[in-house]
Amino acid sequence: MRRAAIAIVVLGSLAVPLFALADRRLLHDANDARGRLDVRRVEFDGHKKPRWKVVTWSGWSARTILDRGYVLVRLDTFGGGRFDYYALLRSLGGHMTAGLFRDRRGHPDYRVSSLRVWRPGRRSVKVRIQLSKLRFGPSRRYYRWAVETIFSGRHCRNTCFDNAPGHGGVKEPLPGVTPSPSPTPTPTPTPTASP
Repeated sequence: MRRAAIAIVVLGSLAVPLFALADRRLLHDANDARGRLDVRRVEFDGHKKPRWKVVTWSGWSARTILDRGYVLVRLDTFGGGRFDYYALLRSLGGHMTAGLFRDRRGHPDYRVSSLRVWRPGRRSVKVRIQLSKLRFGPSRRYYRWAVETIFSGRHCRNTCFDNAPGHGGVKEPLPGVTPSPSPTPTPTPTPTASP
């Protein structure tokens, strides 16, 4: 019995670093928008191929949001204060589809690639984005992301938007980039009195 207890303690202590290595974020959002796609939380998981799971307060199906509801994951990769890419998740009626687009100010957006999207439950949708498909600004050490939902319907005649987070974005370090060390000030020599 004592050996079993020791084994559990040892295994538990080994598991803590494994969980610490996982890049996971949980972003909660208030019940503050009307419509079926009011975001409840966003779960972020991954590093080179991150996944976003968007969980809503209400249940919905691909059929109920056809031509009425959209989920976007916006990505700022150049650091200019705006989002440069977005993943667009939409319904085809029987199932969801997603694409990655480059948002070019003053020029038409273009499709970079299709994305894998799936429904883990009636209140959620997941999408995976390979960071290798994105371009990043020079000497960029992180990127920002944010989720936006758009819905129009009976309770949203003028279209309902929900953003998580409410403003700005969530910073994620780029894989393989280590933060540069902060410069250490050189101590100033203190003058000594002459005899």
